[in-house]
Amino acid sequence: MIETAWKLGGGKLAPARTRLCKMGTHARPRRSFPDQISPVLVTFGQLRRARAEHRKRQRYPLGERDPWGRPIDETTVLIVGNWAYHGIGYATTPAAELALASAARARDHDRADRAA
Repeated sequence: MIETAWKLGGGKLAPARTRLCKMGTHARPRRSFPDQISPVLVTFGQLRRARAEHRKRQRYPLGERDPWGRPIDETTVLIVGNWAYHGIGYATTPAAELALASAARARDHDRADRAA
């Protein structure tokens, strides 16, 4: 960018191009977002982890528990020992009808939002 500004300025301090040449010789790199808001560097990853921990404390004020009521921490490993296939679709006709009606309402709602 500095080289381009210098070339556009003619490479010398001509009266009409003085600003471009000065930009080329005195340009400073922009500071990153965290540097602009605070002298302390905080990464976006640190912010994400802090937000996740905060939400977890809100959701589980007494601590997160496994299905047997035992506390879960970063050393806990849950192993699911079996998987079973229970079929596909709906078990009863009324359940299928409810699902189709719900999908139709959702489509109507989307159309109304787009029309507004």
